[in-house]
Amino acid sequence: MLSGAACLLVFATVARAQLPDPEQTAACATWLAVHQTTPADYLETTVRRHDCVLLGETHHVRENCAFVAASLSPLYERAGLRVFATEFLRQRQTAAMQSLVTAAEYDAAKVLELLRDGPWPTWGFADYADIFRAVWQLNRSLPADAPPLRVLGLDSDWGQYDLWFGGLSPRQVFQRQYDREVAMTEALAKGPLAQGDKTLVHCGFAHSVTCHGERLGTVLRRRFGDRVFQVALHQEFRGRNGKAPLSLWLDAVLQRGKPIGFDLQGSPLAGLRDPGCVFWTLLPKATLVDFAEGYVYLAPLDRLRRMRWIPGFVTDANFPKTVAVAEKLGYVQKGQCQDAAALDAALQRRFPADEVAK
Repeated sequence: MLSGAACLLVFATVARAQLPDPEQTAACATWLAVHQTTPADYLETTVRRHDCVLLGETHHVRENCAFVAASLSPLYERAGLRVFATEFLRQRQTAAMQSLVTAAEYDAAKVLELLRDGPWPTWGFADYADIFRAVWQLNRSLPADAPPLRVLGLDSDWGQYDLWFGGLSPRQVFQRQYDREVAMTEALAKGPLAQGDKTLVHCGFAHSVTCHGERLGTVLRRRFGDRVFQVALHQEFRGRNGKAPLSLWLDAVLQRGKPIGFDLQGSPLAGLRDPGCVFWTLLPKATLVDFAEGYVYLAPLDRLRRMRWIPGFVTDANFPKTVAVAEKLGYVQKGQCQDAAALDAALQRRFPADEVAK
């Protein structure tokens, strides 16, 4: 829990963002204490109520992936989940991954090959791979006559290296990003939503919003209404100059209790606004419930850990693209890593297996 002095600092900061004063904040905390449920129970209830639940995350957070992995078996058994759809797998990889998650033995090496063939050359994270292992474990536990949990890759054949280093014009970059969003949307619309299969979608938060432009969640909401629902995982919302005041306020309020999940609609948090947050530059009249229909809080922002790097992810074959993207992201300094082994070692240091929360 934040100290009194820290809370005063938070309130002084968020007061400029048209957020609740201390008395209103206390009322929000009281409401949460009454209406909250555990993240697992909340997600189960939400999947029961809707055909397609979009779970929107900030990337590179270990707790997010662990929550997804731990949720799959209970959702299958108690909420009727039959499809796990993920942004972190290409559509053309779906059949290969489904074969792996229904095999008699888990083949971590082949899962790693699929991750290497993803859009981001630097996506060598054990925590995303662990989700596929969790699907396999669930399927191995099922009776022979039970339908397996199916995996559906959502991403298209774009590549981050090509967007940054392929000499594309701004118009071409936009078109590829737009085509990607359309491909993800159609994979769900023509797949599980057309077939009526309960689906959990693990994707980036920006894709999950149901109120803006041609994003995945927004288009699905227009076409399928309340069959689709969005849940945001606790995250650091960006402001114009660092963290948005809304993030500081939410983190302070939610730290008063244990991990929770709750609907924003009908809550005293629904109407919150933060003109200092980048979301409100897109939709100035929106409120928090427009961007987050449901919310899952797993831990304070300073307790959320980074991914764990998979040793050996960088090979001679993928080194040229991986080092270029890693340098642009600031994971390593330009010219620091001259070969695959050096880059892989540097990324292991940046994303260590034994990192503890701050």
